[in-house]
Amino acid sequence: MKPRRNIAIIYLLVFSSKIACCQTLDIFDTKLYNEKVSLCDILEKHIDKKNKFEYYPFDSSFFSVTSYNNRSIIFGNWSFVVRHDSLNQIGFTSLDLPITSEWFSKLSNFTDSAIKLFTLKYGDPAKQIFYKANIYKEGKKFVPGEIRKALWILNDQKLIISFSIEGEHQKYYYSVKILRFKDYYGNMLLEKEWDGF
Repeated sequence: MKPRRNIAIIYLLVFSSKIACCQTLDIFDTKLYNEKVSLCDILEKHIDKKNKFEYYPFDSSFFSVTSYNNRSIIFGNWSFVVRHDSLNQIGFTSLDLPITSEWFSKLSNFTDSAIKLFTLKYGDPAKQIFYKANIYKEGKKFVPGEIRKALWILNDQKLIISFSIEGEHQKYYYSVKILRFKDYYGNMLLEKEWDGF
C-alpha cells in the first residue's frame, strides 16, 4: 500500500471517529490507574462545560460521572468511574436507537470504523464476533445479541466495542457500547478471568 493511501485511510478513520463521537475515540487511549484524579479533574478533562452531568457516589473513594452528548450522529452517554482516587473505567453507551436500515447502516459503519481505528493503534483484537445479516427487516422477530464485537487486552486493561440488539418483551433497539476497564464494572467486583465476552 502506498504511503499517501495509508495517510488518507488513517485521516478518514480519525475524521469518522470525530464525527461519530464529539469526545473523539482518542479518550480510550487514556491509561487507567495512571494518576490520581478527583471529581474536579474529571470535569475539567472529560466533561464539556456546556453539558449537564450526573455524579454518583458509591463510597468515599468510589464514584462515577456521566454526561450526555447529542452533538453527533450517534447520541449517547459518556461515563467515567473513579476507584481509589484513580480512573478505572471509561465508557460510551449510545441511546436506545430504533431497528431500521438507516440506524443499522450508521451504527455498523461507526463500529467498523472504530474497530479499524483501534486495530491500527493496538493491533488485531484478541477476540471478535461478526454477524452480518439484514436483521433490520420489517416483521422479523428479533433476538437480543451481538452483531459486531471486538476486545483488545492492553497490558492488564481491556477495551471493548460492541454493536448489539438489546431489549425484551418485543421491544428491541440497537446499542453501541465502548468500554475501557480494569478491575470493576459498575459496582461489581469481577473475576480475574472475565474479559467482557
